[in-house]
Formats: sequence, structure tokens, C-alpha cells
Amino acid sequence: MRSVKVRISKMKWWVIENLFVSPIKFVLENLYFPVLVRVLQSLNSKGKLDFPNKEIIMDVKTVSQLSRLRSCKKEPSTVQWVLRDLKEGDVLFDIGANVGAYSLVAAAAGVENLSIYSFEPSPFTFASLCKNVSLNKFGDKIYPLLMALGAKTELSRFFLSSNVAGSAEHALGEPIDMYGKRFIPVEIQTVISITIDEAIKIFGIKTPTHIKIDVDGFELNVLQGATEVLASSRIRHLLVEVREDSEECLSILKLLNSFGFLLTRKGYATTDGFSNYEFEKA
Repeated sequence: MRSVKVRISKMKWWVIENLFVSPIKFVLENLYFPVLVRVLQSLNSKGKLDFPNKEIIMDVKTVSQLSRLRSCKKEPSTVQWVLRDLKEGDVLFDIGANVGAYSLVAAAAGVENLSIYSFEPSPFTFASLCKNVSLNKFGDKIYPLLMALGAKTELSRFFLSSNVAGSAEHALGEPIDMYGKRFIPVEIQTVISITIDEAIKIFGIKTPTHIKIDVDGFELNVLQGATEVLASSRIRHLLVEVREDSEECLSILKLLNSFGFLLTRKGYATTDGFSNYEFEKA
């Protein structure tokens, strides 16, 4: 009697498995999942950069990315610097490009044979930078590079204040913020750190005519690795975010003056205590 009950029980579960569960699983695996993927892909939101001259689309999945849509309003002097003196065949280095707002502005200017090298070491933000280049079909003008620029070439520890795309205030080498204070990183990664001079030699990158540097307090280190470029007659303009009334500010002024650069303007920077210093080769 017991064996009969066992056989009936097994048959019942066989029927349930093969006539109900398996067909439902088949539908879910072969119909629902692809539909779900398409729905999720459709939710990948985008926004427009507040650049009035041309429509620029940007990837938006985080609050930090959303704030980048206001980059032109936040730093109008940076936009003016980017557009002021770009000529055919020029080369712009956007160092600390983040999601690429100002690289996109430069690419949208319509300058012939313009090359833009966008350096961003955060892998999370770098992915968004690449997406933005793709969205606007600027792959022939903007070259995203996942690396940090500094005073020497090495593998460096990169201390992230956030692992959210579009975030900033990270640190290279040790967890010290732009105000000289130590912070607790949410994540530590290893990145390639290279000098500007060696990046040009090793990778065959074009020598820049314009350099924009916004690397959260690491600007002097970047310039110290660019002595050959600074001595070149090709470089004409620099935009460097500096903390005013700091020792680093004085060191940057002294270094650039030694290569014949003059401070021509001071523009507004969104970071408290910082300004965008514009330099031109005398």
C-alpha cells in the first residue's frame, strides 16, 4: 500500500513539474527575460547639457551625472576658455575630464581636425565618459584615456571618495583631499599614472596646444610631469584649477612663469576656495 502511495506521489510531482513548472520556466527564460532586458535598457535615461550652441546628450544614471548637465552654467569661464582660441589642427588635453562635459563642448565647436584627449582615472566615471562620446558620435575627435597624469610614471593607488559615476574629489597616491586633509575612501583601486611627457612619447599622442587641468588638488604634480611640453612652442594656453592663497598656488605660478606663461584671467570654479587660472605663453 505504501509503495502505491509513493508511486502516486511521484507521478503527481512529475505532472506538476512537466506540465506546469517546466512550461512556465520555459516562458520566463525565453520570453520574459529578453523583455525585461529591453525594458531595463529603455530606462537608461539621458539628459541635455546646458550648452546653448548645440545639442549635447549625456548619460544620466546617478545624481552626480545629473549635476554635470549644468556644467556650462556652473563654470561659464571654462566654456569661454575652451571656445576662445581653438583653431584647425589644435590639440586639447582635458585632464580630470570626469564625464566629459567640456570635452564635448570643445568637440561641438566644429573646429576642423581638432583632437581632444580626455584623461579620467575613475573606472566608474570613465564608463560614462565613453558613453557620452558615443551618444554624440564624437569618437573621431575625443579620445578617452583611463589613466591618471602625475609627476612620474608608475602604478598608483587611487583612493575614491565615491564609486558613483560623475563623482569627484578622489586622490592619487594617498587619501588626502584638495584641502590637504586625510579622508576615508569608499574604495581603493590601482591605476596607471604617467607623466604628460612620457604619455606623448610612449603612445604617440599629439603635443597639446591647450591643457585644462582639474584634478582636485593634484594640479602641480601634473605640471611637474610636463616640462618638455611646457617648453614647447606648440603649447599656447593653460587652464588650471588652483586653491588660492596656498603654497601650491605659488608653486604653480612660479613653475609656469619659468616657462614663459603669464596669468591672464581668473575664472570662477565651483569648489570653495578655488579659481580657474588662465595662462598664455608670452
